[in-house]
Amino acid sequence: MMFKLISTSCGKRLSMGNYNFCILLLFSLIDVFLYGIEGIDLIKFLFSCLVYAYLIILFFINKKNAILYLISFNLLTIGWGNYYHLDNSSLNYWGIRFGGVSLNIVIQFFFCVILILKRRLSISYCMDPYSRFLLIYLIWIAVVGFVNVLFGNIYSDNYIDDLLAILPVLFYFVLFKNLDVESLKKVLIYTFSISVISLLFAFLLHRKMEYGGSEFVVYNSLYYLLPCGVFIMRKYYTSFFFLSSVVIIIFLLLTNSYFVSGKTIISFGLLLLWILGYNKKILGVNILLILLFIPLFLFLLEFLSENLENGTIAYKFHQVLLLFNSISILDVASDFSSIGNLVAELVTLLYYFILNPIYFIIGKGAGAGVPDLFGWFQPFAGYGGYKELDMIRNDYVRLHLAIYGVFVRGGIIILIMYIHLLIKLFLSRQVMSF
Repeated sequence: MMFKLISTSCGKRLSMGNYNFCILLLFSLIDVFLYGIEGIDLIKFLFSCLVYAYLIILFFINKKNAILYLISFNLLTIGWGNYYHLDNSSLNYWGIRFGGVSLNIVIQFFFCVILILKRRLSISYCMDPYSRFLLIYLIWIAVVGFVNVLFGNIYSDNYIDDLLAILPVLFYFVLFKNLDVESLKKVLIYTFSISVISLLFAFLLHRKMEYGGSEFVVYNSLYYLLPCGVFIMRKYYTSFFFLSSVVIIIFLLLTNSYFVSGKTIISFGLLLLWILGYNKKILGVNILLILLFIPLFLFLLEFLSENLENGTIAYKFHQVLLLFNSISILDVASDFSSIGNLVAELVTLLYYFILNPIYFIIGKGAGAGVPDLFGWFQPFAGYGGYKELDMIRNDYVRLHLAIYGVFVRGGIIILIMYIHLLIKLFLSRQVMSF
């Protein structure tokens, strides 16, 4: 009855149908409950196996619902970032592996093979511009990367690892093609609402992860977009649930339990720009509002960076403020911080392209890396997203922004196509219609 009441509060305009809100909520709450408890490894393993067994059985009964559950479980489960300080991460939903291969990837591969064989993969799979770009990008970086491997410009293990890392993108491409827009919308409505509930549940049970010497409630893959996502999806929730979600998020922020990352700040900025630019008839007024908002925004950043009790979150706001206060971009790039690292990657990447104009045009392909030309990457090797092997080789292959990865792999031609699609998606009135 409790789950029924909660699901009724969350789903106002879309019926639950066979894709059941309560199952998703139960999965999320159990996942949070099991986090960090020692001595119950077998229970964690059996729970994960039970979830995968349910997906496989359901797939032979109703393929569409099985895909919806797979995507939802992947969004709702506690992410890898929460397990850095624990030793039992290999038994959670993401962690189970056979022969070094993730069971989650194996299930996705199994689903995709069955779907492709059944539909015989028609050309209609690739008719929309986003699908065409994805296939062009994947073929491009595979071919260019292979050529660079032959000429010794890319390490073969980086090439293989990069292609394997891209495999889930192909799997999701096939899975999404078997769903309609309303089904995907339902996934977002349910997972955003359950994410709020799971945060509150984690707070009540004191299920927290460590970051920068501070503790925050454990989070899932939607965590960074959650405040904006709840606002965007608000018309699909009852007024009571929407207001409750806002109160919960504000409460977690005030208690220094909600980790405000750089991605969260960026998502707020993008949402504000999208709202202001939505009505083209008053675009001039909106531009004026943006210009007037900048001084207020800088004042707010400075206030938060100096007065928040949680030093980790305050430091995040300080990093954003650093972008506006620094006279030279090189000063930001040399700063030992997340923002400094992002700027350092951009400056190094551009300078590397100046030295290698052919890579600027066509990219380096899959497995592409960038040398540490200015010594800015080395301090982050081993714990800041770079492997120690990257430092030894002086070839850093995991840049922190997706757009950097597209640029170094595909070059300026692919980057222009990528940015064009992003702008088209951003300006679309049908993507997140208010």
